[in-house]
Amino acid sequence: MSPKLSRAFTRSKCESINEMVESLKPENETLKGDANGGMRICELRSIPQPFAVDNEFNWVYEQMQELFIDVNSKYFNFDILGIGEPIQHATYEDGGHYDWHVDIDAGNMSVRKLTAIVMLEDRDSFNGGGFEFQTGNPQKVDMDIGDAIFFPSFLLNRVNTVVSGKRRTIEAWASGFPYR
Repeated sequence: MSPKLSRAFTRSKCESINEMVESLKPENETLKGDANGGMRICELRSIPQPFAVDNEFNWVYEQMQELFIDVNSKYFNFDILGIGEPIQHATYEDGGHYDWHVDIDAGNMSVRKLTAIVMLEDRDSFNGGGFEFQTGNPQKVDMDIGDAIFFPSFLLNRVNTVVSGKRRTIEAWASGFPYR
């Protein structure tokens, strides 16, 4: 089961995140992988981790950490330590997408246990861009502003192509000791 929390973030907090990340340097990302222009096409911004006392993003990490702890204890019971890498803000515009992938790999990504995605836009502000994960047949997850989905990082997932508008989310990962 991959729980979806309706309104995990308020509309005003979603709007604040979108405004605050504008000051961060964008990392345009196209991961190569297919003949259609790449496995992932979007603009990413890494939200600074809360090491500095005056980090304006600390509240985002605190809220995500609380959500991870709550969801993990109710649904997964994974051995997690916390958020071990920067939260990403992703913007998908016309043609933007992320093909089927898993959120674990070598290095820091090898200890990811749970993935969380929080929708920062009204669902009717973009067309396409649906989120799906796969545990057999693909399962579409309808999300509106402030909704969050949590799932094991080893599950296949994707963002379908945005046809029009702007789809903005934050993505975070709860990490723990390597799987044995």
